Amino acid sequence: STETKSCGSGGTQTRTCQSNYLWGNYGACINEKDPRLNIPDKTINEDSGFNDNLVDLYQYTTDLDTPLSQLTYTFIYETNTDIVDCNLDSNRYIDCTTLPDKNGYSDITIEVSDGIYASIDIFRVNVNPVNDAPQVTITHPDEMHNNFVQFYDVNLMASAADIDSNLTYYVDWGNYENNSGNVLNNVINIRHKYQTAGNYRITLTVSDGSLTESDFVDIVVWAYEFDIINLKP
Repeated sequence: STETKSCGSGGTQTRTCQSNYLWGNYGACINEKDPRLNIPDKTINEDSGFNDNLVDLYQYTTDLDTPLSQLTYTFIYETNTDIVDCNLDSNRYIDCTTLPDKNGYSDITIEVSDGIYASIDIFRVNVNPVNDAPQVTITHPDEMHNNFVQFYDVNLMASAADIDSNLTYYVDWGNYENNSGNVLNNVINIRHKYQTAGNYRITLTVSDGSLTESDFVDIVVWAYEFDIINLKP
């Protein structure tokens, strides 16, 4: 085949490939019978873990004179293993594993060879961000503390975290009273005074604006103390 291209200051250049050859990238003359790859970019989600057979290389390989099963694939390089780590499986598939709480992309370089000729292709694995659920744990009162508190005064302490977002909290004290606010430095520390003795369930809920998570503790309030009777397993 013959190709005429513009070059320089308005000039042209004519190049000729033999029959059964095609023009490739960077002006290369490629034998149509050489193995070739054309792998599309792939997209997976953050925290999706092991993505088995994400790419079937046979689907994106052409070779006019060699069966695909007789070709040899080589995993050459990947750019961002701290986001997603990929590898060649069974000389046919690309498996990829996401790293926890990481998103972004990695460019993968693959070579295919028929034993004489070889070509490479680069494709991108995009890792889309996902909203991680918040976490919350009531640390006080707990089953290890039987506290003597005057005037029904209870101190609620908890740890709360979200790798993606700032959190707000909402406390239901179990007596139709509640409190809310912002979580600061992953810690919640708030006091509440009950007016009467009795059994109460304290429920603490945190939110990132989309997802929520809760923890609770059951207490008995006496005139001058409260004791744990049940903790969420």
